[in-house]
Amino acid sequence: MGNSASKLLFCWNQSHCTRTRFNTVENKEKPLVLKELRKLWEKEDPDLPWEKGEFNESNTLLLDNSPYKALLNPKHTAIFPCSYRYYHTRDSELGLRGDVRVYLEGLITAEDVQKHISENPFGQRPIRETNPSWRYYSKVIEAVKCRQGRMTIDEVKNRSSKLTIQTGARCYEVN
Repeated sequence: MGNSASKLLFCWNQSHCTRTRFNTVENKEKPLVLKELRKLWEKEDPDLPWEKGEFNESNTLLLDNSPYKALLNPKHTAIFPCSYRYYHTRDSELGLRGDVRVYLEGLITAEDVQKHISENPFGQRPIRETNPSWRYYSKVIEAVKCRQGRMTIDEVKNRSSKLTIQTGARCYEVN
């Protein structure tokens, strides 16, 4: 990245990701981690170079090639370009007229990032209820929210006949 690295406000690495204790659908050996924008908006890391509340759904974009990493984020806060493959010698996604670059240039002028993404979808589809692996991903969401103590009463009620009990960092299901 050279001299451009100093212009970044934040670069997400594994230490900032939420570990789920699940593995990815595509690779049973690869841990499934989440990039929760909430952590940035609420400034969970005091070393982040902005004030709490400065960023939110309207001015934040997660760009990642793995849609599952945004499972806990609000809709339309991320785009998911296809993964780069070294053997695609004509890949110019980030080039002067590349799709990613053109999209980001359009996003610069948007007043609301979330609204822009909603009206201008890009790349891979986000993971939602229509995804063939939704049952798996919904378990991931539920488990993480339960461990974090963030399940709402409605989420608990909608869990068929099972009851989730959280004690400390552990969750238990009771039929």
